[in-house]
Amino acid sequence: MESLRSRTVADKAWKAFERRIAAVFGGKRRGADTRDERGGKTDVIHPYWAIECKLLGAPTFSAMKNACLQAETNAAENQEPVAIIKRKSQGSSDDDALVVMRLGTFKEWRL
Repeated sequence: MESLRSRTVADKAWKAFERRIAAVFGGKRRGADTRDERGGKTDVIHPYWAIECKLLGAPTFSAMKNACLQAETNAAENQEPVAIIKRKSQGSSDDDALVVMRLGTFKEWRL
């Protein structure tokens, strides 16, 4: 059974990751305010980006696609949705995180 201490340490890691990614984009971590009438909000408060942050032990294609879909669902009208995905490991740099977007969404925003 997982102890409260191990859950707290894990919570701190993903929260810290969200804060660092928010700083990279010049935004602010949203925190506990995650629900609205549409079912959710982005992890980072930013006027132009809808950012979903995921710190995953073993990122799979399915997990990455779901993160992209979550960013798309939670994006406001003029926010470009992206998922920032990092593999959870000690010593791993945030610069190794992936910026992920579905091709269809990329075409809508960039081509």
